[in-house]
Amino acid sequence: MTPIGKYLIEQTHKEMDTRKRMASGESVQSLREEVYSGGIKIFGVDYWKEINEGTPAGTRVNLNDIVEWKSNKERRYGLSLPPAMAIVKSIIKNGAPKDVTGLQITDKVLNRVKSELDKLVKTYTNKMIGL
Repeated sequence: MTPIGKYLIEQTHKEMDTRKRMASGESVQSLREEVYSGGIKIFGVDYWKEINEGTPAGTRVNLNDIVEWKSNKERRYGLSLPPAMAIVKSIIKNGAPKDVTGLQITDKVLNRVKSELDKLVKTYTNKMIGL
């Protein structure tokens, strides 16, 4: 893993925990880097879009998945959430979440770490070309 990828993954982990967007930790543990000729990409779980943007109304969610998520989130953050069936019905009707301050994790990370990221990219690039 490059220092840049490692740094971005660490900062994403931090941001998700700060914003209480991490229940089991599975989403952060799934983050990985792919290096290609034009740069790097960070990939994660297939539901990353929902983590980053919320869940649209009409989305059908599995009750067992919500029960597990609810339990993990309550335990991790000391929260008390509504019953799982109420959460499922609310997601189908309204989407989730309503609190947009916890969303756009990717943008928040990139904006917060821009200057440090610039330094890392410069250092890494110089090292790769032998300067």
